[in-house]
Amino acid sequence: MQAKFWFLATVVQMPFVLTNLLPVYGVGIYPLGSLGNVFTMGIMAYAIARHRLMDVDYVVRKGVSFTLAATLVLVPGGVGIWVLSQSLDTQEPAIMLCAALALALIAVILIPACQAALETRVQRAFFPQHYDYRRKLRELAAALVHVLDRQELVNRLGDSLTGVLDVESCDIFLAEEQTARLALAYPTAQAGPPMAEELVHVLERLREPILAGELEAIDAADAALFRARAWEVAIPLRLNDRPTGLIVLGRNRDFRIFSAEDLQLLAAVAAGASVALENASLSRQLRRSEAVLERANRLSSLGTLAAGIAHEIRNPLVAVKTFLDLLPQRLDDPEFLTRFRELSLGELHRVADLITDLLALGKSKTPERRAVDLGPTLEPVVRLMESTARKRQIEVAAIFDPHVPAVWADPDQLKQIIVNLVLNAIETSAPGGHVWFEARPAPAGSVVLEVRDDGPGIPADQLENIFHPFYTTKETGTGLGLALVHQMVVEHGGVITVESTVGRGSVFLVTLPTAPVALARTGT
Repeated sequence: MQAKFWFLATVVQMPFVLTNLLPVYGVGIYPLGSLGNVFTMGIMAYAIARHRLMDVDYVVRKGVSFTLAATLVLVPGGVGIWVLSQSLDTQEPAIMLCAALALALIAVILIPACQAALETRVQRAFFPQHYDYRRKLRELAAALVHVLDRQELVNRLGDSLTGVLDVESCDIFLAEEQTARLALAYPTAQAGPPMAEELVHVLERLREPILAGELEAIDAADAALFRARAWEVAIPLRLNDRPTGLIVLGRNRDFRIFSAEDLQLLAAVAAGASVALENASLSRQLRRSEAVLERANRLSSLGTLAAGIAHEIRNPLVAVKTFLDLLPQRLDDPEFLTRFRELSLGELHRVADLITDLLALGKSKTPERRAVDLGPTLEPVVRLMESTARKRQIEVAAIFDPHVPAVWADPDQLKQIIVNLVLNAIETSAPGGHVWFEARPAPAGSVVLEVRDDGPGIPADQLENIFHPFYTTKETGTGLGLALVHQMVVEHGGVITVESTVGRGSVFLVTLPTAPVALARTGT
């Protein structure tokens, strides 16, 4: 667009300039070359006022930096030539020509380099606001790739563009995952946005940022839409040549134009935003997959526990059934009735407690971290483990240090960590084996949860893979249990380690921060 107006101005001015040459060839006509300058300035003024295509700041910045660079190179060079001529006491044309050519060669090499080095300093000194907003755009492009939440990313992008560029409006349209339709994700314009479908055609055609005035050459309907909405710039979001969204910016409040350099910076921001949006989408899909895996692992653990609990439920029910069979014959025996009542209530309470613990473990909800007292939280879990262990003829022992502090954790995930570790120890132990669980305080404001067994142990070459998904040393199992334990421990700011000796068993150590330490780390 800028080239178009420059060409038009040149064509209009050329006939007037030619009138300056005609008198030389004997044509009697008044020279009108100066009048052509009036038309040229008029065309340039129209371009600035109507389309805001001439970046005066850009011309001034380049001009100042070039002038300074030329001065720094040519003045010392000229002085050097003068000193050389004085020292040689000669004005030989050949020598002076060679010196001049050498200076010209040096200038061609050094002036661009000096100009590039000086331009940043010129911007800082004479155009600080201009320099700051370009720096902020570069920082924004680099920072976006670290944001993994889609809405936070969109809000940060829209707020930053609106504030840094000081534009009247900023609308961000994103392509829906399931369809190619655009949906408004960041509305800031006072008037409602147009139908997003109308912008799909704009996005399909664009490969780089474009000014609204340049849309006329692409599609008149799109240009009319932008004029109606007072939009100034369209910035496509694309990844691997796949359209992912569109950013449209309104006019600048101080009537500053968007230069070619601005569009290059906005293209860099758009590239960073496209990558960040893809990362956010992949992160969201990963969280969904992890939730599915965690749920599958939870159900697998519940299935294993249910098998052991079924045996624990059957025994008290058999006792109650036996008393009920004898009840018709012993209705007149007060002592029998008393014993029957006490035993039945005790056994039924025991069954109810087991079912309550199992249901509590099976609940799936959004993680919510808080201060968790380990004793009341984990004792019911260990009690469930004892039922499964007895069925396999394995003894489970639990030790809770009375001085162990509370940890900052999600109670359900904490239970799942212990269930997975203890079940893993039970399943790898032979009949007659032992499994120990201990919770104790540790230095540096932390708590250690230890699960130890006297099973066959894990070979040293397999220890580094023990927390990898789908890796298992057991004949049965998915290999997800320990991988999820590792993930949940890390998400809680903790560390899990394993020590094992073949033939002597394994020890899993989970170190978690206490509630005060975790709160201090998060600043809450």
